[in-house]
Amino acid sequence: MQVLHCTVSLLTNFEQVRDRHDWQIGTHGIIIDFVDPRGVARNGIYLPEVMPEQGWNKQQAIISLIRKAGYSQPVTEQLLASVRLTRYQTSNTTRSYDDWRRARAKSPTL
Repeated sequence: MQVLHCTVSLLTNFEQVRDRHDWQIGTHGIIIDFVDPRGVARNGIYLPEVMPEQGWNKQQAIISLIRKAGYSQPVTEQLLASVRLTRYQTSNTTRSYDDWRRARAKSPTL
């Protein structure tokens, strides 16, 4: 039995939002951009499935993404207010190793 699977996510429907909470957990992925108090531009991205997998609410996800972007100082309300958030959706497909082997047998150039 083969257990190797590969999933490809196509990112679609990008929308910059005015309110950092204007997205749905499990439906939207999020991208943040901000400039930290030292003037360093930072950004980060999470796929839609990350928040439900981690059990995060919106605030926890945004703070985690700020950390992922490399910011290690206290996250203040002022910093949160400066975050520019883009939401997006994904279209996913998953294939197994056996799927790949069958496709390769039909077309040896894969």
